[in-house]
Amino acid sequence: FKNKNKNYWCVKNFENYQNYISFQKEKTLDQERRQKWLNDEWDTKVNFFSDIFQNIFKEINLKNDGKCLCIGARTGQEVYALQNLGYSAIGIDIVECKPLVEVGDMHNLKYSDNSFDFIFCNILDHSLYPEKSISEIERVLKKDGFSFLQITVGEATDKYGVTEIQSDKAIIKLLKKSKIIFSRSIKHYSIAQNWEIMFKK
Repeated sequence: FKNKNKNYWCVKNFENYQNYISFQKEKTLDQERRQKWLNDEWDTKVNFFSDIFQNIFKEINLKNDGKCLCIGARTGQEVYALQNLGYSAIGIDIVECKPLVEVGDMHNLKYSDNSFDFIFCNILDHSLYPEKSISEIERVLKKDGFSFLQITVGEATDKYGVTEIQSDKAIIKLLKKSKIIFSRSIKHYSIAQNWEIMFKK
């Protein structure tokens, strides 16, 4: 991991990429966590994401015939929320959870260029190569499509996070094909992330 941007840095070392994937799977495959995500936390998370998406879609005026991708979707609450709002949506994660989430790698998205109208990602701190993840998001995003990121800025990431971000500018600098709609502190959501960025290709 070589980082030319001093505003974000890798906080864990891996012998190879497969070791990184195996480390990430520890969390995603944890049966106790998965049961909680699929049962106790399901409705709460679906409602949580529904509120977020409805609010930001009003800001950007996204029509509900859009095609959406959720990166790092675990068991798919955000995907389900988007589908309930009338959008065509799919999630990816390194472990599938059918029918909402299929296997995918945020560093190498399997979709064609210009495939999605909206992309959501709240796991950028789990990306070993943030510049590659952002590049892939921009590649599969349609012209005039939007991407919405929730990130943690200026604070330590969790046990399974591998990249810490000092400033939102660190991520904004990675954008090559997009313009910023907003970049702002999150104070009204009770979540781990404390910053949100919306950009348009």
